[in-house]
Amino acid sequence: MIICNLAKNSLIKKSVISFVILSSIQSCSTFSPIKDRDLEGKPLTSNDQNNSNYSVKNRTIGKDISVRSAVQDRNYFKINNEEMVRSKDYVDGSYIIGPDLVASENQGPASFILKDGSQLGLKNYSFDFPVVYNKATEKWVNYFSTRGRDYLETYLSRSGRYAPLMSRILEENGLPKDLIFLVMAESGFANQAKSRAKAVGPWQFMKRTAQNYGLKIDWFMDERRDPIKASYAASEYLKELHQLFGSWELAAAAYNAGEGKIFKALRKSVGSNFWDISKGKYLKNETRNYVPKIMALAIIGKNLPAFGFEEILFEEPLEFEIVKVAPLTDLHKVAQVAGIDFDEIKRWNPELIKWMTPPYKEYSLRFPPGYGEKFKMNYQIDQSAFQAKDFQIYSILKTESVEKFANKFQLPKDIIYHLNPQLSGEVLKKNMVVTLPFREGEPISSYLEKNTKNRRAKAKNKSSVSIRNTFTLNTSRELRSKIARKI
Repeated sequence: MIICNLAKNSLIKKSVISFVILSSIQSCSTFSPIKDRDLEGKPLTSNDQNNSNYSVKNRTIGKDISVRSAVQDRNYFKINNEEMVRSKDYVDGSYIIGPDLVASENQGPASFILKDGSQLGLKNYSFDFPVVYNKATEKWVNYFSTRGRDYLETYLSRSGRYAPLMSRILEENGLPKDLIFLVMAESGFANQAKSRAKAVGPWQFMKRTAQNYGLKIDWFMDERRDPIKASYAASEYLKELHQLFGSWELAAAAYNAGEGKIFKALRKSVGSNFWDISKGKYLKNETRNYVPKIMALAIIGKNLPAFGFEEILFEEPLEFEIVKVAPLTDLHKVAQVAGIDFDEIKRWNPELIKWMTPPYKEYSLRFPPGYGEKFKMNYQIDQSAFQAKDFQIYSILKTESVEKFANKFQLPKDIIYHLNPQLSGEVLKKNMVVTLPFREGEPISSYLEKNTKNRRAKAKNKSSVSIRNTFTLNTSRELRSKIARKI
């Protein structure tokens, strides 16, 4: 278990740090996910930095409890399914959301100066991706300064917890840190956000796209909700979108609408950039407003006092302790022993959907600072005491296949077999008793009712379902090149 030092205050006022998020973070020598440091916190040589191999170091703390640190790269989460501990090494003297950013000191040679925004009288006109102040952007600046002000204050407050981490991940992947405002536009940094189109998590990944970029989604967990794993996946996706379109505006639009729709818009229009294709009927209003919305949030977010946001309480930067636990660990028992609420455990482990950890692997469980140690001491004494055992027992009402029975409860068939090793065939006979992965006292009727409603809705809308564009970056190079030649 590893912990980094925390700031003393749980909420950060402007009077203390002047809206500075990144520069308020102290360094932590225990864990460093930054690429210019090795596992001991020492600077890497040029040869080390150019090495694409993934370097992992294990440290064991007590019986069967280990924590890993690693030099980050784009394949981080494909190595043993391990996780990173948020480090206070996210310090480089730059601001992500706050006033008075000086381009020459904080942005580097790739800076962009706000175009056509001199009349705003801002102190900071510097960004690391193109930002334009036009009628479309002005509309969103006005909205977030007035009717949408309460929403933005919530987003800004929440950004204190996640923006330092996410912006650093963007930077590590060679992306503009100001793309952090894309996350703000997508979800307001809410891990549990879910759109009507079923996009999930802070980066609002659709299921198929998320799986294409290595995020696991099953009955037990949804890694789209994990701010760390989703940020690495989004970084890879955005990088490829930029390589595909050669423009951050078009890349952002494609992130919202899908690559296929942007290719189609470029092919049909006479223009070659986002502003050209947004003038006609080539894009839906959502995508047409999406890029200006990001730019407006960036303009306000880096000039908060100029727009009257002077008393924002930023949440404390994300820090946590990790204890590795066995498969099928009961989170209710964990919370009770750790001395925190069950909902709080879920908050620190947003990817976990159910009341237990997945059955197929050990899990690196996150705890608020100070609570992991208490749990670890008890866990070392008797790990078996934390195993999930309070399952519901169900008597089969009529003979049916395992697959049909599992579908009835919206369960993967493998879970039925895992919890019922006595099953050897594909049929469940009447009066047979099986174990279900629902906790004692949990109403299972809701699963049956929801499943029935889903089947009826699918049958009703089968002929009229609007399917989102499924063109992905996994489309063959040959097809992609054909489309590109038509633009």
